[in-house]
Amino acid sequence: MIQVSLGSSVGSISANDQDGFTIAYVDGDICNAATGQKYESYVSYVCDRGEEEEDMFYKVPKYQPQMPTLVHDVTEDFGTQCIYHFEWISRYACSQCKSN
Repeated sequence: MIQVSLGSSVGSISANDQDGFTIAYVDGDICNAATGQKYESYVSYVCDRGEEEEDMFYKVPKYQPQMPTLVHDVTEDFGTQCIYHFEWISRYACSQCKSN
């Protein structure tokens, strides 16, 4: 099995339209030796607070952890297979603040 680094440093962090954020990972392994282009990836962390179920005394979040999924490689967007976009749905992507 061949393993390739899709990014080893954080290039940027940006807020999503929905509750969550996206981190760009840059400086991966060489993708295109002719151009020197390196692999990079974008991971969109999307909030999922999960459903709540009633306990005897209080509501308890019913949460199922998920793994990141490949949304698509952006070949059709940029003509290269060097950039990948993943989505990771998690309660840890949710904003902790309830108001501004």
